[in-house]
Amino acid sequence: MKYKEKYLTGEYLSFKKRAFKLRLESRFIRFGKPVDVPYGMKNPRHLFDILPGDTEEMCDLRLRHVFDRGILGDGFRLEVDRELVTIHASCRRGLRYGMEAFMEHIVMRADTIFVPLGGN
Repeated sequence: MKYKEKYLTGEYLSFKKRAFKLRLESRFIRFGKPVDVPYGMKNPRHLFDILPGDTEEMCDLRLRHVFDRGILGDGFRLEVDRELVTIHASCRRGLRYGMEAFMEHIVMRADTIFVPLGGN
């Protein structure tokens, strides 16, 4: 059994649209393009689109991958605030697990998407 500790503030961002847009911020060639971001088992296309970091298009949130050598194995640290989703990981699987944790608590009701603030 995996142990996942989460801290949710009880606050949510809400987007009155069918899908919100994330702009990818990564300094690593390996995860430098939206197609490089591993999603795991769920396909988030109905919730959000990830756009390249150099896009001029307006985005709802930024998605930042931070390489962190201090995070062992497949671990990750996720932080979600009003402007930025940050996933700290030292490997691709950790980044994937971070994306899965981010998507796990996103809720869609009617034409509004709710994204919880907090992290682990």
